[in-house]
Amino acid sequence: MDDPFCAKDLIKLSINPFKALCFLLLTLTQNELPARDFQFWSLAIGESQEIFGTKIETHFGMRFEDNASKLNYSYVDLHFVKDLTKKWQIVPGLRLTFRRQDNGGWTEDPTALLAIIKRQTLFGFSTSHRSRIEYRFYSKEWVFRQRFLCDLPFTLPCSFIPYWYNEVYFQQNSGFSQNRFFIGVRKEIYDAGQISIGY
Repeated sequence: MDDPFCAKDLIKLSINPFKALCFLLLTLTQNELPARDFQFWSLAIGESQEIFGTKIETHFGMRFEDNASKLNYSYVDLHFVKDLTKKWQIVPGLRLTFRRQDNGGWTEDPTALLAIIKRQTLFGFSTSHRSRIEYRFYSKEWVFRQRFLCDLPFTLPCSFIPYWYNEVYFQQNSGFSQNRFFIGVRKEIYDAGQISIGY
């Protein structure tokens, strides 16, 4: 898909509220923003509802890269979160991703995913270890992601939480593809939402 902002696509996708919202926000933010003093900015807003012991979560996110001057990535998630024990969770779900291409166009990439998450507290640090496998329909490949995330044991003004994570990616078509290290702060909005800023 070369242009996610054309009217016919918005009309066609309006029956899906998540996709319509995603396209609307992409349209509102398609112009480049002034350069900022950080390189990565993300927004994730969602809802959480429990049915028969399974938590259903929806998320919407945007990522501004190139020194935070350009919207390069956006997604909508639907997760089904099941607690296996107090520490372990299993999370099957779906993701609809929009990625900006080098030529300025966008691709739409539906993804099926399954994650296993272990959460625990070590010496006052809240940690999570996530193993996630995805099938990306646009590129027709499997992707394996391994992430370790750690919250620091204090909060900043306005209830911002400092944290960091490290995540590695292995792709079926190219093998090891990236190691993503992030450090920043986030603010929980409600159960399934947060704002995060960092490098």
